[in-house]
Amino acid sequence: MKTIPLLNNDLASAIRGTAKLQIVLPPKDMKFDVALQVDDALYEKIKNDSYIADKIFADVSKLYKIAVSHLAKEAERIERDFFKKGMSKAWVAQEWQKSAPEILDKFEPILQAKAQAHLKQWQKVQGDANKYVIKCVFKVTVGSLGVATATLGTVVAFGAGGGAGGIAAIYGLYKAVLSLGKEINRLRKDIDQAEADLKGYIDSLLKTYKTKGKAKTVGREFVVEFLNQLSPKEVKSINGMNTAFDSFKGKLDRIEKKLSEMATKLNDLIDAQEVLQRDIDRKVKKELDNRDYTSKRLPTLNTKIAKMHTATAKKVAEVSEAIGKVADARKRETDYKKSIAALNGKKPDWASKLEKLITLGDLALGAGFTDFSKLDQILVLIDSVGVEIDNVLAEEV
Repeated sequence: MKTIPLLNNDLASAIRGTAKLQIVLPPKDMKFDVALQVDDALYEKIKNDSYIADKIFADVSKLYKIAVSHLAKEAERIERDFFKKGMSKAWVAQEWQKSAPEILDKFEPILQAKAQAHLKQWQKVQGDANKYVIKCVFKVTVGSLGVATATLGTVVAFGAGGGAGGIAAIYGLYKAVLSLGKEINRLRKDIDQAEADLKGYIDSLLKTYKTKGKAKTVGREFVVEFLNQLSPKEVKSINGMNTAFDSFKGKLDRIEKKLSEMATKLNDLIDAQEVLQRDIDRKVKKELDNRDYTSKRLPTLNTKIAKMHTATAKKVAEVSEAIGKVADARKRETDYKKSIAALNGKKPDWASKLEKLITLGDLALGAGFTDFSKLDQILVLIDSVGVEIDNVLAEEV
């Protein structure tokens, strides 16, 4: 018997270029050899006639491409099962050793039949009625399908819908909270200053009233006369008081709106943190349990998430307290408005109304109001949670 080589290819390279694999490694030593074996009599007749070899080579080339496609899909299937079913690395190699030969064995009888058909057609053209032996001989080295180092992050990302990527959303939300906090803190100081300015104008006007115009009986006519006799500087002071009141009210409007926005963002953060915890429980922890693997980093991660959750909940409470302080300031705003309206309307009781507000002492928001500009420490905590998530997902399984 004589041998005519037809094809000698590296299947590993072909599979590597065809299969979409994330962690499974195609075998390095996979070979695909096909040769034609014929008896001596046929060899002598065809050694200078490449018809049969060319025809069979064309068939081999087509079947080779089909075989590569089937093997690539099988490698992808094994990788999916490795991830989703939590199989071992040893299982990957065993499954490949079993399934790859089964795929390749299907092609040998097909090619054998085609070789016989091409020989028959050649003999018909040649008018050759002799019986010849012709065989397509496969020599395949299957090799071993390997697995690169598998981390929990790779497994979760492949099999459980993306893993615990919610920390990025949490970080983004908290950056927005931090920005709001800094704005609220500026507004709080502006409100304190606006109220101080307002009280300053009122105090100045009351001193003028006590030194220049206060009488035992204060009637409307006296009030009108007193206000009409004020100097241009003192009239300007009344105008300043009206402007200070408008500023005080406007800044209260703004801080109330910003606190409402912060409360919404913080509640979004609570929701996002709960989603993160569910992701870790349902995806990461579940995957670890499926693989009977005890994580060394997961307890630390859960502790830091709990701290982050507690810190956020504390800020929700502080925002609630701040909203209460603004509500108190709104009551003063109403009192200022009524008193100033009495003054602008030249009502007899304007002085007593304003005097009551002045004697209440320090009413500013600053006392006990949370400094929302100092929230960076929670960002540091969120960063540490992100680091721990990376540490857990980097563990080998």
